[in-house]
Amino acid sequence: MKIKNNEYNEYEKYVANIYPESKAQSFVEMKGYIDDLAEKGLLLVYLTGGEILSVPDFEKIYRYLKSKGIFVVLLSNLSLLNDKHIELFKELPPLRITSSIYGHTEKQFTTVTGKDYSFCQKILDNILVLKNLGITVTCQMPVNKYTIGDLIPISEWCYSNGIRFTYNNEITDSYYNESRSSEFIDDATFDAVRKQIKQVDAVRSSKVTPVERNF
Repeated sequence: MKIKNNEYNEYEKYVANIYPESKAQSFVEMKGYIDDLAEKGLLLVYLTGGEILSVPDFEKIYRYLKSKGIFVVLLSNLSLLNDKHIELFKELPPLRITSSIYGHTEKQFTTVTGKDYSFCQKILDNILVLKNLGITVTCQMPVNKYTIGDLIPISEWCYSNGIRFTYNNEITDSYYNESRSSEFIDDATFDAVRKQIKQVDAVRSSKVTPVERNF
């Protein structure tokens, strides 16, 4: 788990260097850094990973941040969301949860993630569970040569369920700093699909769409 703090970049770098993202931290390890940031007026924290819900002390860390009056944004694929997390978020709602989506159809999802399609359905179901609790959920999609085939279907799913949706074709290095430039979708291809989505949105012009774009 990584604490990402946009207000105090020197602390973001310090915490990230002390606690590499590949290592799940304990509450004891994180408490001192949270206290330090809170004393300096920290208001907003992003909890990201790796997968934050796999951290054994996630609930303790989350509760402690909330007890300090800090707004918390969670970045999770939500595949590990369980009843205990749901009760926690009902009691102490996060400011927002952002979930990355890598596919909607079985072929696309299994090709991109290597996971059984049931994982995809579980993620989508969990997004709806949180939305129905009144928690703000945003779906985001990294558009590359592997995911672009499901961009429109995911856009449609988010629209039909009133879920905010963002996407872009920016490519960053992998979790282990490996180049992923070969996955890049050129602007012409990206613009062509984006145009299709705009045309679909135009048909809905009489409605207020919750779908938002990162152009």
